[in-house]
Amino acid sequence: MSATLATFCPHCHAPNRAGARFCAICGRALAGVGLPAGATLQDGRYRVVRPLGRGGNSAVYLVEDRRLARACVAKALQGYWATAAERKHAAADFAREARILARLSTEHPGLPQTYDYFAEGERLYLIMQYVPGATLDARLRTGGPLTEGEAVGIGAAVAEVLAFLHAQQPQPVVHRDVKPANLILDGQGRIKLVDFGLAKALPAAGSGLGLGTGGHTSAAGTAGYTPPEQWALRPEARSDVYALGATLHHLLTGRDPYDAFRGAGELNLELIGRLSVFPALRTLRPDVAPALERLVRAMLLPEPATRPPAAEVQATLAGLLKPGRGVVAPRVPRRAAAPPPATAILSIPPLARPQVEALTLAWVRQTVTGLPPTAPVPIRSAALELVPFALGHYTIAARFTDPAGQLLRALNAEGVCVLDGVDGKPTVAPLADLLAQARPALRELAPPTDSLPVPFRLTATQLRDALIAHLTATHTQRVSYRSAQNRRYTRTCKPSRSAIRFDGGAPLLLHYPRWTVTLQLGGQPQTLILYPPAPGQPAPLVEAPALHGTALCPGCGLLFLRAHLIACAACGRGVCARCVVYRSRLGLFRKPFCSAACAAG
Repeated sequence: MSATLATFCPHCHAPNRAGARFCAICGRALAGVGLPAGATLQDGRYRVVRPLGRGGNSAVYLVEDRRLARACVAKALQGYWATAAERKHAAADFAREARILARLSTEHPGLPQTYDYFAEGERLYLIMQYVPGATLDARLRTGGPLTEGEAVGIGAAVAEVLAFLHAQQPQPVVHRDVKPANLILDGQGRIKLVDFGLAKALPAAGSGLGLGTGGHTSAAGTAGYTPPEQWALRPEARSDVYALGATLHHLLTGRDPYDAFRGAGELNLELIGRLSVFPALRTLRPDVAPALERLVRAMLLPEPATRPPAAEVQATLAGLLKPGRGVVAPRVPRRAAAPPPATAILSIPPLARPQVEALTLAWVRQTVTGLPPTAPVPIRSAALELVPFALGHYTIAARFTDPAGQLLRALNAEGVCVLDGVDGKPTVAPLADLLAQARPALRELAPPTDSLPVPFRLTATQLRDALIAHLTATHTQRVSYRSAQNRRYTRTCKPSRSAIRFDGGAPLLLHYPRWTVTLQLGGQPQTLILYPPAPGQPAPLVEAPALHGTALCPGCGLLFLRAHLIACAACGRGVCARCVVYRSRLGLFRKPFCSAACAAG
């Protein structure tokens, strides 16, 4: 049974065969760092469904509790330590997290419940409540910045949780990693603070500062959200207030503070101070209240003593809530600058079979050399299917800046991108070019009236997101710049979602008829794909790699590549090596001929 289990890579989460030592996708080592899907814990009570993520020296899995028939989260302490003392310290921190969570999760609804804690093999496991829903990081990626009411409601709920943690005795509990990715909005609109008490032992005072996987720092936090005192390994309760201020700034502006640290590598406190820049809130969002801007600015002050405590933040945010805006309900991903994607599907009318056969024969006679004009080309079959596409005419206007806000490069691009409606992948160039040229006429088409099934497996919103992801990836650039100290840096810049706009506000969704035609040619069946002419196009698009550059031998009637035929010295027609006739004239050199008649003439 174990031989059939898939082992998930702890780095890229790709499935690999059981027993594999290295990941087939990213190439990193697999041995001893992950649980395979289907593996069981506690004598079969918990079954691993899939990995959810990694953080520091821990990995998180979605598991099924077979005894109580419920979904849970299993957090496993795993990783590599240089010494046994480091491993012992990490295990002690993990056990402390389990004890704190077990005590606090029953006292506040904003924390996930803790169910179990045990050791199995060389690993420690913590079983917690599974919170279905989307993280705020995912909502930012799909819907852009939040409204002021949503951000204030979320901030007030998180501040209430932090105030509860900071009021614990004898010592306050510091989360140390507040960020959108650790805040989950469930189906009832309630916020849960997860990844609590990240299992990270504080490094020694002389340790260097650097970035790890996912932006986690050696100071137990995430770059961009980590305050100066936490970088200096002196976290306190108001460190969480700074992280919440950075989170509110991200929720309201869509500007991720971690972007400034990408590729930074080894850091020092001077460089951290230059990269931790938060532009004034109302310069990016003029619609927010001045009182909210003042609060976020106070939460991001570099000195912890000057920041308001979490209880004061909660009270201030609660006072900013207007009637009816205190409850944050799940919302459809939105685009502030564009209307919602259109759901109407257009269709190119499919041709009748006689028209398709005529187009096919005309293309074959034009493409295949040596085919007699009157020679019959039997068509054995012709099958029609409708293929779904998403066609987006886009414009990109992006400005890439350095951490200080200075313009480095401006990007202005325009074009047409075509995605397959089944898997969301870019379409091959010939068909994409055909659809791009016909795009103005496609908008005049009517919705389909036929009853043929069309396998649209992605919604209009999913196709729009796939188009934006593809355009973001293809227009990502590496920009070099020099700092005020004349140091050279390089950063990866990509256009934001708000910089990408589509003509009409949404991509076109259309059905395109595709005919698969099988014909008898050259003594064997040949299959080609034919797309009828698009509106305004004179000729069809035919995909038949096996027929391009081919010719019929006049002797045997078989199909060959033109490069493999021998040109007749008399008429110039190509002939295969088996049918060629060699003759010498006047006792001189032998010449090839396609037939005895050409040789005699």
